[in-house]
Amino acid sequence: MSRRPVPFARLASTVVALALVLGAGAPARADTPLPPPATHTAVSPSKAVEAVSDAKAQVTTVFRVVDGRREKAWAMPGWYRAVHVADDGDHVVIGFDGLNLLPKEAPDDLVVLRFVRRGEVVASLTVLDVVRTRTLLKPTVSHLAWRDAEGFDAEGRFFVQTLDGARQVFEVATGKRIDVAPPPPAYASDLDRLAAWMTGTFSSEAQSKADPTYFDVRLHIAPVWTVRTDAKWFYVEQAIATSLDKPYRQRVYRLRALADGLFESQVFELKDPAAAVGAWAEANPLATLEPSALVDRPGCAVLLRAVDPATFAGSTLGSQCASTFRGAAYATSEVTVTATGLVSWDRGYDAAGKQVWGAEKGGYRFERVATPAK
Repeated sequence: MSRRPVPFARLASTVVALALVLGAGAPARADTPLPPPATHTAVSPSKAVEAVSDAKAQVTTVFRVVDGRREKAWAMPGWYRAVHVADDGDHVVIGFDGLNLLPKEAPDDLVVLRFVRRGEVVASLTVLDVVRTRTLLKPTVSHLAWRDAEGFDAEGRFFVQTLDGARQVFEVATGKRIDVAPPPPAYASDLDRLAAWMTGTFSSEAQSKADPTYFDVRLHIAPVWTVRTDAKWFYVEQAIATSLDKPYRQRVYRLRALADGLFESQVFELKDPAAAVGAWAEANPLATLEPSALVDRPGCAVLLRAVDPATFAGSTLGSQCASTFRGAAYATSEVTVTATGLVSWDRGYDAAGKQVWGAEKGGYRFERVATPAK
């Protein structure tokens, strides 16, 4: 792995030359031809930064998004098929032009990732830097598959998920590997996997320290009524870290599979939320309640689907979730769930579509933490 800074103009010419050697139309995924170069936009995890890779101008420009308007931060020469941009607006990661497929005779030192800071390459990772051994490369009809997914996770760290299910996490500023998560356990279904990833205690402490406009929040999601077979049910409790005994949100979620890989997380309120405070820590939460005692919130279900092997994502539908909180007419929720945490962005809007509550820069990033002993 190389970490000596390299001007991006030199990298751009190198990438063009490499494309000519490997074949500019090197197939991706199931050996289908790659689409021709086209201008596209990469968005950072918080949506506060965008990178536009212009195929015609052969320039990739990074913008900060302020009040819905783009403000140019910097640019680098070249068009890149796989571009990932960090929330800090200073760093991008350039992926392999063939995406998840390598040439059949790809050498061990073939560069598949480049970590860039404002136009300088700070680290270049080869295929063996990432996958560790060629035995993890999977032959296709005419290529070698090397990874399942890559990008920024819910905590804003860059990851690559290899074909064995292991998750390599890299520091975006240096390209150094900082974590290797072993292959995840096998689940009987995607519903079971999503339910497992949703379960636990989560914290936004790291985000609040990095950006004081976000509060330090604790989120507890505990399974309830586990003997039921109609759906997966959860008790959900959120509280500011300094007032854990006074949660500002208590809900019950009903998670079930719909058709075509879609999952519905329906939201219910409790008639007596005060009686349930701290129930997440009990051995059998809400044992004396039945679903019939809950208050449904029509239109507030979050619809999720697996967007890649490492991520579920989804949202509510349009303005269907009615809300009167702080002068709102309706509320929206956007949710991303991974094995290590989740991102939740809840916002309220008035009848004119103006935001009246909720985070403005992006969702709350909740990192999974150790659950206190019950």
